[in-house]
Amino acid sequence: MKVVIMAGGKGTRIASVKSDVPKPMIPIAGKPILEWQIENLKVCGLTDITLVIGYLGHVIQEYFGDGSKFGVNMSYFVEDAPLGTAGALFKMNLTEDFLLLCGDVIIDVDFNRF
Repeated sequence: MKVVIMAGGKGTRIASVKSDVPKPMIPIAGKPILEWQIENLKVCGLTDITLVIGYLGHVIQEYFGDGSKFGVNMSYFVEDAPLGTAGALFKMNLTEDFLLLCGDVIIDVDFNRF
């Protein structure tokens, strides 16, 4: 199953604490939030991941690249202008089931149970 992670927001509420990286790249216990998510997904066999990026998206792309360093296949959908929460989904032409996650939430879910 394909996974789409929304990681394109500006993070205005947390900007006073950390404004030099996008919110999903804020480190928790030594790793970006997004890396914790990707590790969880990989353990569950979900390795086909598309990241929706916008604000400071190059930081995410530079860190994760094609995903091979993390054992996943990573692609990107770049929002040139903000499309709103999940707005990119209407432009992505997804034709099969997919899992949608917010990139700024730490997860530890056994997706195999679904």
